[in-house]
Amino acid sequence: NTENTKIAQAFPQLFERPSSYNIYHAFEEQSQHVVTQGYSGAMKRISKELFDWLQSGMRTDYLPSEGDYKWLREQHFLTRKTPLQEQKLVKQVLKAATERQSKDASIVVILSYDCDFRCRYCFERESVQLPRPRSSLSSLRTTADRGILKTGMSDQVMNSAFEFIESKEVKEITLFGGEPFLPDETNQKITRSFIAGLKKRQITMSVVSNGANWQHYIDLFDPNFLTSIDVTIDGPKHIHDKRRIGPGKKQTFETIIQNIRKALDLGIKIHCRLNVDKTNVAEIHGLNDVFEKNRFYERKGQFVCYLANVTNSSIKNKKENFGPIE
Repeated sequence: NTENTKIAQAFPQLFERPSSYNIYHAFEEQSQHVVTQGYSGAMKRISKELFDWLQSGMRTDYLPSEGDYKWLREQHFLTRKTPLQEQKLVKQVLKAATERQSKDASIVVILSYDCDFRCRYCFERESVQLPRPRSSLSSLRTTADRGILKTGMSDQVMNSAFEFIESKEVKEITLFGGEPFLPDETNQKITRSFIAGLKKRQITMSVVSNGANWQHYIDLFDPNFLTSIDVTIDGPKHIHDKRRIGPGKKQTFETIIQNIRKALDLGIKIHCRLNVDKTNVAEIHGLNDVFEKNRFYERKGQFVCYLANVTNSSIKNKKENFGPIE
């Protein structure tokens, strides 16, 4: 009731405690404080006073506002569970997720390794960009890969892929790359042909995409068929456009945000991955502000973002190994 709420707000220690899965990030040089919740995925920039209050176990004299207190509870930063109860909950969540993943066969389809981005940390870039030894077994693989994976999937390979998918009786596949939604005519033809084959077989799909070309495929954005899209953003505009470099060094941040908004309006679920390392982690709050401005967080159950640590996966970084666009 109202009285208990007032008591809980005045003396939260009597009812709740900070979650054992809270992660605290203090950037003193920028005077910024961010808190992340490990199993709910919530993340927010907060005041130093609220930050200290949470991190100290609510042992400071600070009293959160009613709005802050409500948000902390809803996103599980505050919990009434004991540490053991909370640990049990996390194990149950992980177990359920594992069971869901193992119940059905999971198939990832790569139509092409080609991509219009030149991200500095991409683990696939050497598959299509860098030279390989001529006098080795890998040279045979290179010849095949360049023919199929760089230019796209042939009709013969596509038919074989569908035979395999049908043999596994899967209900959904994941479209990966490279970039599945490339804008050129050749890749559009391949992608649309494959998607038509999925629809014919009543197989749904999820997609991993860079988010820059969805406007060319917007007619396919049916939530009854396209169950979700994973898209990566590396920070606010001035950070993202330096790390995830578009074709001809084109800036893509604004286009991606616009495409996410359109996809959400069409009912598509968006999983937004935030690649972080020491060069951009202090700027993530700026991206959070963009999400709030666009009211993405209000799309409950439809928009989810999460952090992922990233390292440079390239084994070579010499200038001669990269083309002019890079």
